[in-house]
Amino acid sequence: MHKRDIAIAYRIFPGISKNPFFSADNKLRLAASCLSSMKVALDGVSFKIFAILDGCPDSYEELFRSHFKADDLEIIQCQKIGNQATFRKQIEILLGQTEAEIVYFAEDDYLYVPGAFEKIVKLLRQAPAIDFVTPYDHLDYYTLNFHNYKSQIISRADHHWRSVSTTCLTFAARKSELSRAHRALEHYSEGSSDASVWLSITKFHIYNPFKYLQFLFQNFYLFKILAISWKFGWRENLFLKRQTLYSPVPSLATHAEATCLAPNIDWQKHIPPRPLP
Repeated sequence: MHKRDIAIAYRIFPGISKNPFFSADNKLRLAASCLSSMKVALDGVSFKIFAILDGCPDSYEELFRSHFKADDLEIIQCQKIGNQATFRKQIEILLGQTEAEIVYFAEDDYLYVPGAFEKIVKLLRQAPAIDFVTPYDHLDYYTLNFHNYKSQIISRADHHWRSVSTTCLTFAARKSELSRAHRALEHYSEGSSDASVWLSITKFHIYNPFKYLQFLFQNFYLFKILAISWKFGWRENLFLKRQTLYSPVPSLATHAEATCLAPNIDWQKHIPPRPLP
């Protein structure tokens, strides 16, 4: 019997990646806002957080300990092992833990809406046909023709969800489904892209030769995503049974990158006014 609703592997490093729409010059402040946002989003859910601190000064450990009870938190210190290695560590931790069947991969630059995790947990419990869930209604779903496909839309957990082909590396799953897909996900740590990894899991477009020709001439970046999927994940492309990935509409979280905010939500209103406790 699992003790908690969800186990979270949260990776963080002291640098700023991309261009966040707030606190762009202060990573500790950005991290504090995102962590405070996540804490509110966890209301109503029992959880265990495994915080992977990659080359972080002591202030980052203090940040986590000020937000969460000791029994709900485990600190894992790493010495600047980098993005790919910390993602692999997330996989290892979540597959090895026995706290919860539902697991969550968290990055350090996401804002959440209140109650987000309660909906994610309910969805995965109510809909066994859903294998993976992203909290992020990515702007790319509306702007890239790669996502011009027919989605299944369902209503569960007091929210709407739709099937999608790819997402980033913040997502939830059942531990059993993560175990099935872990080898495909590990290709990210070997040099694949996040989108390419997801295509090996969801199978969107990878068997359609017309898509390769279309993207080769219209958008070489999208062609490369398909090609990289085969370069690193050809075994999974051929032999791993398709798994499903769903995204919320509207979004339950956003990546803080200024150019990729989830649409139709005023994210400024979700920045905690006093993130440091």
